[in-house]
Amino acid sequence: MLALKAEAANRSKSEFLANMSHELRTPLNHIIGFTELIAGKDCGDINAVQEEYLNDVLRASRHLLSLINDILDLSKIEAGKMDLDMAEVPIRDLLSNSLTMVKEKALKNGIRMSLNIESAPDRLMADERKLKQVMYNLLSNAVKFTPEGGRIEVGGAIRNGNGGPGGSTDRKTLAVWVKDTGIGIESHDLERIFTPFEQVKAASAANSKAPGWGWR
Repeated sequence: MLALKAEAANRSKSEFLANMSHELRTPLNHIIGFTELIAGKDCGDINAVQEEYLNDVLRASRHLLSLINDILDLSKIEAGKMDLDMAEVPIRDLLSNSLTMVKEKALKNGIRMSLNIESAPDRLMADERKLKQVMYNLLSNAVKFTPEGGRIEVGGAIRNGNGGPGGSTDRKTLAVWVKDTGIGIESHDLERIFTPFEQVKAASAANSKAPGWGWR
């Protein structure tokens, strides 16, 4: 009996995800398509400011589409069959564009954003969609918990060691970071925040560190 109920629940979830895919993707693809037409000047000339804003809309819409795809991957995650789609990724462009996703909210709060990627390579092998999602999650939290007038930095640099098999130090790795002057997290909460559905209370975190750079 329980097995039948579980199977029915799983089938309902799959049907919901399939329906949501259609209902969300269809209008979103229209938004992306028409914005591409206007940004590509197929409907007439546009000025530089309009072009910048339209490209921001395109990046945000494409990111939203990737989030929908992430939700649809839920069943794969639960089944332990989530695969990485490895390909060459223009990492400098990815890190730079990630700031665009939170630029509007940061500007409203007077938060200064900076990019430190001089030591980052042009390209690397990674799953681009998942890497974008990681950056968006980190930056969303950074903007959310950084007070007005604060700072956020996105950076990337080559590091030696920590990446070789068996703990060897002859393999170079890329370190990517998000730094901010936000409220921080107390040391005893660092392990707990990675538990599903756990969240550090803002009230307790507010006193966790003095103003200054913090890492995410």
